[in-house]
Amino acid sequence: MLTQDEPYDEPEEIIYNELEAGLKGLRLPWRRIEDRREAIKYALQKARPGDAVVVTGMGNYTTRVVGSEQVAWSDRQVILELISELSSS
Repeated sequence: MLTQDEPYDEPEEIIYNELEAGLKGLRLPWRRIEDRREAIKYALQKARPGDAVVVTGMGNYTTRVVGSEQVAWSDRQVILELISELSSS
């Protein structure tokens, strides 16, 4: 799964193009979902008993830098919210 991390001022399309070039020929299925929350949600929805969903990149950060702006963000909090949301639906 490719999704937004902290692009700072680098154009995101360039980042994705470089990452996708490195995935060419890979036999594992992957997809690009630019909205990080939606990407995590998709991964959680696709997971089956015995699967592991590993969310990397943001670790214990409490903010993300997008452009010159710091945006409140916690992968942990988003995952807990999504698990709660998905288990109640």
